[in-house]
Amino acid sequence: MTIILPTSKRALPASFAAVLALPAVSHGLDYGISDARALGMGGATVATANAAQAQYYNPAMLAMYEGQEEDTRHGRVYLPTMVSQVSNSVEDVVDVLEDDLDDQLSEAITAYNADANQGTAQGVSLASRDLQSAILDIGNQDLDGEAYVGFSVSEPSHRQGGSFYFGIRAVGGGTSNVSDEDLALLDDYIETMDFAASGGTAGVFHPELFDEDGQLVDPAEDITSAATISSMSFAEWGVAFAHEFEFWGQNVSLGATPKIMRVDVYLDDLTYGDSDYDYEEDKRTHYTMNLDLGVAVPIGEHFRIALASKDIVPQTFAAGSGQSVETKARSRIGAAYEHRWVSAGWDVDLQTNEALGNERPGQETALGVDIHALPWLDVRLGYRHDLQGFRGDVLSGGIGIRAGRLVADLAYATSEDITGGGVQFGWTF
Repeated sequence: MTIILPTSKRALPASFAAVLALPAVSHGLDYGISDARALGMGGATVATANAAQAQYYNPAMLAMYEGQEEDTRHGRVYLPTMVSQVSNSVEDVVDVLEDDLDDQLSEAITAYNADANQGTAQGVSLASRDLQSAILDIGNQDLDGEAYVGFSVSEPSHRQGGSFYFGIRAVGGGTSNVSDEDLALLDDYIETMDFAASGGTAGVFHPELFDEDGQLVDPAEDITSAATISSMSFAEWGVAFAHEFEFWGQNVSLGATPKIMRVDVYLDDLTYGDSDYDYEEDKRTHYTMNLDLGVAVPIGEHFRIALASKDIVPQTFAAGSGQSVETKARSRIGAAYEHRWVSAGWDVDLQTNEALGNERPGQETALGVDIHALPWLDVRLGYRHDLQGFRGDVLSGGIGIRAGRLVADLAYATSEDITGGGVQFGWTF
């Protein structure tokens, strides 16, 4: 889906502003990270999730506890839980928008047309260079990100447990496509203004940049760069439950999370010729239900394997301009080592997570470790790798702190592509 920008004064920057208005992620709808502990562990949670986060990744993990709840105090209330991951290219776009480089160029051209002299010519040349440099920095990049915010209440017991949560996850896709013609056009303006400022000793004069009255034309009228945009947000009300069973002498934990969902979809051929464009008018809202399932199997005293699948019922959601977005089950397998002092896990997506629009697909593998360094402190490290090779490897870390019944988790993730952070606060009961 390619959206051609119109001949308007703020055409090119407006495209980036619209992309920023939508949460975006280059690999479409992936398994997801919904809490700070998972972010710190690189997303390796299918076999390592504790009772406070099992509802997000594998409900079967709610049954991986021994002892009565009133004795173990593993119950948790988290309010709020917040996680965000944003591509570094978005920061570049924000800088460009804050600098208003297109307005600066238009003002310089107005000044030149009012009084053509060496100083105003240099002003146009400098503004053209600044805008061209910014376009080169942010052009032809995916503007990626995702965010989650919510709260949860969980209570495990002896080989069983339950949890309730509400949360909103936003994902999408945006790609800025800057044309060679636009860059060449700005080159022409730079050469022409250098020619005017130097009295003809430097640069090249391009008469086509002037109208019949000899006025320098604003280049925004000829900008033809494009943008691709898609977005989805999921508001979920879910109830997770799990129980451990014994089959032929082997303990197996089974879990499920039925949920009610509001899904907002934006996928449309958007043009920016209308300055009154309103995202709310182009999105489509759907109400539906779906189900997550999970299984976990302990192996010996310290090992376990697990399998989980999110949104197992495929669904199609209508979007703008007669288009639609299809969601499919997202399945992940994991293995874990559990000890009194450490939890370590390895997860792998079982399928390629297709993009929502024209963005790139992805398939992740993740490694994570949670070191119980002190009775009141956990230290976490994580690593994520895209098996499709479209994104850089992500390194992450975090801490968990307990003070009496109060708990807090903090996490940070970084790569050549993205920067992420997570925080959550809660208490035990």
